[in-house]
Amino acid sequence: MSIFYISEGISQEIGPVIIGEWKLDYNSTYSRMSEESRTNFLKLPSLQQEKIRKLYEGRTFSFNSSGDYRQVLSDGKMFEGNWFINNQGVLEIKKDSAILMSYKIELESNSI
Repeated sequence: MSIFYISEGISQEIGPVIIGEWKLDYNSTYSRMSEESRTNFLKLPSLQQEKIRKLYEGRTFSFNSSGDYRQVLSDGKMFEGNWFINNQGVLEIKKDSAILMSYKIELESNSI
């Protein structure tokens, strides 16, 4: 399970539903990385660290009320699927009935 932090959301409702469009906040995500993950990341060559940063920075996530999901990378590549929040409060993204990603979410004012 991954943990990510996104902000600058334009959301109609915050609470158990995260309807709206959100932008990944790379600096917040990086600062909340586990010690083990950060140590492993910092062991990578700086060129690879930069490549990873560029992969995450600027991502947008859209969640609509019908359960549709869209993620757009900064280079314009797009992933679409469906989303739901399970009984444990974990955001799950699925495509063709298979769960592809699971995220622990924390809702805070206008960020998750």
